[in-house]
Amino acid sequence: MDPRPPAPHPLELEDTLDFINTLEHSRDSDTDHLPTISTAIEWLEAHHALAGSVAMAGPVAMAGSMELASIHAARAALRAVVDAIVLERPVDPAALARVNRLLAAQDVPELRSGADGIVVAPRHGPDPIADALAHLAEPLVDLIAEGRLERLRICANDECRWAFYDTSRTSRRRWCDMTTCGNRAKARRHRERARGSIRDQAVTPSG
Repeated sequence: MDPRPPAPHPLELEDTLDFINTLEHSRDSDTDHLPTISTAIEWLEAHHALAGSVAMAGPVAMAGSMELASIHAARAALRAVVDAIVLERPVDPAALARVNRLLAAQDVPELRSGADGIVVAPRHGPDPIADALAHLAEPLVDLIAEGRLERLRICANDECRWAFYDTSRTSRRRWCDMTTCGNRAKARRHRERARGSIRDQAVTPSG
């Protein structure tokens, strides 16, 4: 019997978006919050994406650069899907293929004999990291299947691009955070208007 316990609970869309946002965009450079396989595994464990702990899952404990590359590639593919949805543009076929490969790696149900009779339990694949990435892809796939895409957002600040789901009452949220990106956008528009006013005054002929 598989010694690894099942994932503690199904993952939510917030977990998927948090995963996408671990590559954080800014004006100066991008910040990768999963720079090493250790930090990536810690993140997956903290979000209950792994079916078992590092100590119980030998393949995870032996993970290295190839597994980290797979995690980064999965994140990029999910980001590409979200971008395509929000921006209403065709999605990169390679990103779709990557997400479909993630889904194919997910654990599947099987019947087992239990103390109280026959029970249904997940049968994990040989690669716990692939299982974890499949779990992370599922909430986004469910959102697409249910057609609930109108509240999926990317921060309107082009230097941020934070992915989020708009739960506001009016469904008109544009910024990841009004106190940061929202206020910066307002300040930028104010500066642009001020510069435009100065230019207009400079070219206006005197009486």
